[in-house]
Amino acid sequence: MNTEKLIKLLEEGDSISKKSEKIGINRSYLYDIINKKSNIGVDKLEKIAEYFGKSVGYFFDEPELNEINFKLFEAQKEIIELKSERDNQKKLLMEKEARILQYDERISGLKKIIDMLEHGFVPSSDKKPATAS
Repeated sequence: MNTEKLIKLLEEGDSISKKSEKIGINRSYLYDIINKKSNIGVDKLEKIAEYFGKSVGYFFDEPELNEINFKLFEAQKEIIELKSERDNQKKLLMEKEARILQYDERISGLKKIIDMLEHGFVPSSDKKPATAS
């Protein structure tokens, strides 16, 4: 990534603090990117590019590298999206499994009642009081 292009954009107009706030990225993280102490994440670079009205590819130098980096960037973005969808599906699955367990418990309880009734057990509250003769 060409940090010089980012620096030039950050130096124009508002302070870096104001820009970082508007972009939604921590100011110290921006400085780490500029000073090459941190690698920029896909989501963060998209936010920066969108804020400045640039394409993500703008931040890369060589046309060939630009295309490779863009493809890498797109692949990373897709991974993030797929992981998010996977997590959503896992959550749905866990909810379905919990519901199945509830059904299993209800079925088990009903089977016990059927078994008791088939063997002549009548709950005491259902018995008629004995009449005196």
